[in-house]
Amino acid sequence: MANARSLRSADALIGPGLTATLAAIEPVPADQALVSLARALAETADSMPPALRPTMLPQTSGQLVRVLAELEKRAAARRRPAARAPSRLQQLRAASAAEDATRRG
Repeated sequence: MANARSLRSADALIGPGLTATLAAIEPVPADQALVSLARALAETADSMPPALRPTMLPQTSGQLVRVLAELEKRAAARRRPAARAPSRLQQLRAASAAEDATRRG
């Protein structure tokens, strides 16, 4: 059994928060490498000995934030509506503008 010093509240762990964040981002299989990296960074931070936390946690958490930002950027790109093909009116206007430009030389 672990002694009382090694036990920490789950509220102090990064892993559970990461799980909730990843669920909200809804990563796709193409994001798996970033998801694995995020989980490894969270596990590293959560298992870090107390003596190393002041030195290593800022670096580890900064890397984790960058990974999560990239995952969110990818998710936002997937949520953007696909570019629509130009309407018939837009096509006619473009053709007319091109014809005018050709006449002007």
